[in-house]
Amino acid sequence: MSLPFAKIFIQAIRITRANKFLWIFGLLLVSGQLVNYTLGLEEKLPIDPILGLVGLIVLIILNFRAKAGLIIAVKAIIEKQDTSLKTSFAFSKLFYQRILAIAILVQLGLLILATLISAPIFFLYDHGYLIRALLLGIFGLGIFIPTMLLGVFINLLSPMFVVLFDLTISEAFRRSFELIMKHWPTLIAFGFLLFIVEFIAFSPLVFLGFLAYHSGGLIYIIFGSIVFLLMQPLVAVFSQTAWVLAFTDLIKPQKLADPEPVAVPEVITGD
Repeated sequence: MSLPFAKIFIQAIRITRANKFLWIFGLLLVSGQLVNYTLGLEEKLPIDPILGLVGLIVLIILNFRAKAGLIIAVKAIIEKQDTSLKTSFAFSKLFYQRILAIAILVQLGLLILATLISAPIFFLYDHGYLIRALLLGIFGLGIFIPTMLLGVFINLLSPMFVVLFDLTISEAFRRSFELIMKHWPTLIAFGFLLFIVEFIAFSPLVFLGFLAYHSGGLIYIIFGSIVFLLMQPLVAVFSQTAWVLAFTDLIKPQKLADPEPVAVPEVITGD
């Protein structure tokens, strides 16, 4: 099955532009970068560890509630149902824990696989078996790269199965795996094109960075930083919206017989 890529991107842009309350979700989605910033501050400033831990937990919860809320809101907008920031965020509490668990399980699985692959490679390298280490490294990459792509797509698709069909974690994993196996060329092509669109969106910032580097102008640095901070949430909303649109297109031919879909029009109502 081929997706209407251009139509999806155009619709995602229109939804992002027309529904400005989604930008708040985008701001919370990029709060993951604030987690890294917070961890960096803890190393440089005398921040209370307990306070830092509480702040970290709050940022993580907000990040995953924003993801669930954005999926709920976009689905409602697609179906021309009333929605709002308050309503969609309120219902995100039903799903964010499962989405967080999915992210942890995927990352943990990839970390374990990377450890299992790299450990014998480093062992061979440390003992002077360079050729064997190189060959094993190539073989390991052949295993890890496809598995990593699988993990990335499961991490993208499983939350939508959880939110839109109220599936358990294991069922969301299974449905995502089936969808990936059926449409992996389409998913890879869509992900690549979406990356290109995002790169084009940020390309003016690359130019500003180039000017700042060569001219040393503080104005370019300040302006570029402001634009970057403003664009990040918008691009995050556009990207997640595009994935929801692609997901709904891909599952149209499928019949999810076991669980009943969440009645989004009933869940998402106007204030």
